[in-house]
Amino acid sequence: MSGLHRWIYSLLLYLLIPVEILRLLYRSRKAPLYRKRWAERFGFIMPEVDGDVIWFHTVSVGETLAALPVINAVREANPDTVILVTTMTPTGSEQVKSHLGDKVLHCYAPNDLPHLMSRFIGKIKPSHLFIMEKELWPNMLYYAKQNKTRVVLMNARMSEKSARGYARFSTLTKRMLQSLDAVAVQTAQDAERFIKLGAPEEKLTIVGNIKYDLKIPLEVSQKAAALRKDIQERPIWLAASTHAGEDKILISAHQQLLQDFPQALLILVPRHPERFNDVFAKCQKSGLQAFRRTEKASPQGQIYLADTMGEILVFCALADAVFVGGSLVNHGGHNCLEAAAFKKPVMSGPNDFNFADVNRQLSEARALAMVNSDNEIYLQLKAWFENDAEAKRSGEAGYQVVLANRGALDKLLKVLEN
Repeated sequence: MSGLHRWIYSLLLYLLIPVEILRLLYRSRKAPLYRKRWAERFGFIMPEVDGDVIWFHTVSVGETLAALPVINAVREANPDTVILVTTMTPTGSEQVKSHLGDKVLHCYAPNDLPHLMSRFIGKIKPSHLFIMEKELWPNMLYYAKQNKTRVVLMNARMSEKSARGYARFSTLTKRMLQSLDAVAVQTAQDAERFIKLGAPEEKLTIVGNIKYDLKIPLEVSQKAAALRKDIQERPIWLAASTHAGEDKILISAHQQLLQDFPQALLILVPRHPERFNDVFAKCQKSGLQAFRRTEKASPQGQIYLADTMGEILVFCALADAVFVGGSLVNHGGHNCLEAAAFKKPVMSGPNDFNFADVNRQLSEARALAMVNSDNEIYLQLKAWFENDAEAKRSGEAGYQVVLANRGALDKLLKVLEN
């Protein structure tokens, strides 16, 4: 992949370096981790490698969690190979450290500037590059191919909205897709969109969604059981991966719920750490008794702000019901399968285009409640808390959807091996 379009793209990135610096500084005001490790982002520090390298690029939290079974399987099959995992966010980085530790090499991927990416790839010389979902970076792909690296886009998805965005840069998009050695897509609809954008049909394989293959670590269940022992028999609901614009709605729903269930507890988990302080301020302003995870080891009060990273599965295991955020605002939603894997009844807002196929299957199984407002969230929670049998039926139905769709991991591993 070369030519004028990549040159123009690279020029724009160079011109936007001051903007990127300001963006990192701005985000670091509320999330101090964005102020650290700039040397990795700008290529001053690169990983020291000795031997063959397989490189996974997972970007942020969701992609990293989904990639864990793949990373572990590839690591076990290649014990003498260095596994490098790159992310772009502190939250993604924390997931790598929490779940993989020193079993893999980890750093931030450098920005997609040609001189940085050529040096980075030239130093690590990966034999394989496995990219999660749809992170197509022109210079990363170009220099990977220059290095004769096998590049696979895995668990690939392409929503209608994303496809429209990529279509605006059709020539560059087509060249990127044609440079890939394989594309392992989630659904037939994803495959159609990739083909329309220029991906060669013979390079596509429909494998399903590896997020169905989530394996729950024993320590997650043990940690949740210990917390539940401290809380005892309070009804608990989890608002997971919330975004700006959703917290006020969720707090209002909880205020209504407390009229019927005075002991109810809301565990609130903002998606991004830079929002922790603002969300806690909203909780306090509501007049409800709020505590932070970083201040109290066990959930207490009426709202418990989970201002830590890497514990979302623990809180899924702990809760009696789950709302999945990013769906009451125009973000596209997040992964409902984590709640379903724990047999929890789950809710989502209407803006779920990033998980349309998953949520369609859950809805058809009557395992997902779609909600649009604070009142609808309250009424759904009230119905579940008053009717334990229906809550269990919904949770079990979601779990059966998870079981029925497992197997994508094995299919994906065959694509990676080839």
